[in-house]
Amino acid sequence: MNQYVIIGLLVAWISSLGTVGYWQNRAGHTAEKTVWQQRDNDELRAANTRIHDLEEEARALEQRHATELAGISADYQKDLANAKAQKDRDAAAVRAGALSLRINTPCKDADRGEAGKAAAGASGRDAAATTELPREVTAGLFELADDADEVVRQLTACQKIVVEDRNEKRATGP
Repeated sequence: MNQYVIIGLLVAWISSLGTVGYWQNRAGHTAEKTVWQQRDNDELRAANTRIHDLEEEARALEQRHATELAGISADYQKDLANAKAQKDRDAAAVRAGALSLRINTPCKDADRGEAGKAAAGASGRDAAATTELPREVTAGLFELADDADEVVRQLTACQKIVVEDRNEKRATGP
């Protein structure tokens, strides 16, 4: 046989081996790439689902928190309206003389004898009398009490908000 034919067949055989190797290598890379792309796509789908679930949960918690705060505000506004109405009724009653305050004052009967003291003790007054406060003083004391009640209402509403905010913080986590 001719040496050129042998060399030609040898070159053709080596080149076919190289071509088949290259094709197999390329097919292997494509298969591997398909596997890791599928794995990454599955992980991405799972992560997106988890993100969506967490967002929905956060929205629900935020809505519940807003509803609770709105309820606290509504209760506070209702309490304010009730307190103002009561304050107006009290002021009108004081002006009309229907509502008055009294204080215990020491009895000024110095000429009572032993029988007078015994009678006072039996009546439950124990040497004391009551005096009605002037209307201006009564109105001022009611005004002061209303101011104190307003502070209590404000503090109560603030405490409710703080408790709700803490519950919201616990629900959502750090």
